[in-house]
Amino acid sequence: MEINFVTKKLRKQLASPQEMIKNFGADRAKRLNQRLEDLYAAANLAVLRSLPQTNCHELLGNLKGLFGA
Repeated sequence: MEINFVTKKLRKQLASPQEMIKNFGADRAKRLNQRLEDLYAAANLAVLRSLPQTNCHELLGNLKGLFGA
């Protein structure tokens, strides 16, 4: 799956595990890295919706068609 980041700064912060630890701390970096690996490995969001640990769900109301976690 292709992932687009909102800003170049965020892309840089999530570029490597070392950058994630530096910017977000070890615990949060571990979870971020796992979620990014899940996203890159998935063919589409439907795959992630089937995994309970991702807590991925479709949003309601004026955000219908988008997914949250």
